[in-house]
Amino acid sequence: MSDQQKSSIAVVIDGFVSELSTPLQRTSNLNKMIIYVSEDHQRGVITLVELLGQYLTSTNDILRSRATLLLSEIFSRISDLKLNDAQKQHFVQFYIDRLEDISCSQEVVLGIHALVKMTLNSSQLKLIVSKILKVLPVQSLPQSFRQQVFDILLFVFTNPQKIIDDLDFENTIR
Repeated sequence: MSDQQKSSIAVVIDGFVSELSTPLQRTSNLNKMIIYVSEDHQRGVITLVELLGQYLTSTNDILRSRATLLLSEIFSRISDLKLNDAQKQHFVQFYIDRLEDISCSQEVVLGIHALVKMTLNSSQLKLIVSKILKVLPVQSLPQSFRQQVFDILLFVFTNPQKIIDDLDFENTIR
């Protein structure tokens, strides 16, 4: 990928993440990123994460949560996104680690919701459910946020991989 292409993608990412962007600008930039990643899943995701790095690790809560939102929106809107096993594991770990960042927990749940729809193995699903139940005060979340969490749990528990037997609920919820 040329420096010019990376530069133009960086401008789109900046336009989405920037605190000065209007909702219309963010939507436009999100659509541009969806098109870009859709053209080549592997290269697109790698480039996106590489260019989001400074925002994903920012000390500014707004920038960090918007960067997480952009990644989560890409995952949730490209239903046929193809990730290899290593990438799936990487993003599962990223999202469960990021669950503890309260400033972007809603954005993280959106990403987890998209990830569980991909073919994850039972240990990844177990890790996700365990972390959600340990970290999120589900009963006190706003309704739409709580519904996303319930959707994740419903999907996992109705998944044919049957991780329910593997979960230790007593230690998970403490």
